[in-house]
Amino acid sequence: MLTRTIGAVEPISLAHVLPFRLGEVEVFPATRQLIRGGRSETLEPRVMQVLVALAEAKGSVLTRDELIERCWEGRIVSENAINRVISRLRQVAAQFGMDSFQLETITKVGYRMIVAGAAEPAAPPSIAAPARSEMPRRRLFAGAAVVAAAAAGLAWLRPFGDGAGSSSPLALAMYERGLQARNQGWIELADQAQAYFRQAVEADPEFAEAWAALALSYAGRSRREEGNLKESFAARARSAAERAAVLDPTLLEAKTALVIIPPFFRRWAAAETGIRQLLEDRPDQRFAQWFLNLHLGLLLGSVGRRSDALIPLRRAAELNPYHPGTSASLSWGLWAVGRLTEAEAESERAIARWPKHPGVWFNRMALLTYSGRPAAALAFASDKANNPFPDSDGIIARRMATARALNTRDAADIERAAAIHLDDVARSLRGVHSAVRLFAALGRTDTAFALCDAYFFNTGPYAVSAAGRIIDPDTEFLFLPPLGPMHADPRFMRLTHALGLEGYWRQTGTCPDYRVKA
Repeated sequence: MLTRTIGAVEPISLAHVLPFRLGEVEVFPATRQLIRGGRSETLEPRVMQVLVALAEAKGSVLTRDELIERCWEGRIVSENAINRVISRLRQVAAQFGMDSFQLETITKVGYRMIVAGAAEPAAPPSIAAPARSEMPRRRLFAGAAVVAAAAAGLAWLRPFGDGAGSSSPLALAMYERGLQARNQGWIELADQAQAYFRQAVEADPEFAEAWAALALSYAGRSRREEGNLKESFAARARSAAERAAVLDPTLLEAKTALVIIPPFFRRWAAAETGIRQLLEDRPDQRFAQWFLNLHLGLLLGSVGRRSDALIPLRRAAELNPYHPGTSASLSWGLWAVGRLTEAEAESERAIARWPKHPGVWFNRMALLTYSGRPAAALAFASDKANNPFPDSDGIIARRMATARALNTRDAADIERAAAIHLDDVARSLRGVHSAVRLFAALGRTDTAFALCDAYFFNTGPYAVSAAGRIIDPDTEFLFLPPLGPMHADPRFMRLTHALGLEGYWRQTGTCPDYRVKA
């Protein structure tokens, strides 16, 4: 048995370690993934911690006690526990081939890592230890092409305005950590980024850029929440944005937060005008430009202007090609306008880079299910190695039931899928989107319209209690290909009129794509 050593070092927090490479293998500590080409492997948390510790050692030998300090937080650990982890890493190294990495045992001392093609491995860039002298120029990227992006000189993650940032090393360090966490594109890290930005402004209340980043973080959280939480985060976002604007009026991030705080629903024209005006301001602030283009694309999609939405979505993907949500949104937008080949190519690229990102997974599953390939969708969902929801079998089961019903068209399969979706809607109206897609695709438009009545107006047989009503409903799903049978129904125009969409189209002189095609 081994015990804690004297002079403990900081344990490894996987959420704070940026992606890095080991030979031809790309390592993503936050999601515990190793990727090379089409092969992906997800490691157990402890195994990934040991991998990071050995990589950080840059070819030096780590003793077992040092590994315990970094990866087991100094707890008492058996020899067998360490041996199992090392054995697992050797197994993974063998699976990825000789041009990845190898582990060498130094008898009675410890272990060291040997990386193919390098005298010593490239140590993973830990967020926990930023170098103060490098911070003003450092730009870090998340995603599969971190090294390639840096080499290409896409230096834009730090959206400094005309100010000088902060003179506080602690504030700069917290701000740096927040940027790194935020730009990996995972919701799980968004809240962590928010905490870092909050610590940055606490360390330096005059740090304008940190206030702007905090405002945008709060605004994004507000859009994900409902009820009192939505209002709470919206108020925090306004306060932080106003503080940033006082300190530095040139910061586009603060202005962006103020534009996206209010719901887009029923105020699409005002939101569109606000976003377009900001896009003309400070084109050098690339993060805000990316963020604004992405949200403009999503907004235009929510009012049925799918073809128009592709322009800002493509621009967002150009500005930030290594953001999983942007890639998924672009693939979704291409599919929505019938450009299936391009949608497929974008989806395949995203799956290769981020096989366990929920948004990327959902996009791929829906694309296969509703583009005439439900059998392929079933095979995709059955791949447990790339399942991003290991503890949420219901999510996978619902999608598989849909694909199976559309694949077999068997009455029993259809009724099973319908029951699963209606049960999900009864628990939360957020499940209406996928339910409407299924019933519309099956030609059951009466049920589909009844579900829309419940979602938007909380009326009809599927209405819920007042507490379960959706405050900020999304209209984007109304204009997807599976809802084609609903578009030709007179009830659809009555729905769009009641939602205020007809008024938006008249006000802006625009027309939804489905009417142009008709």
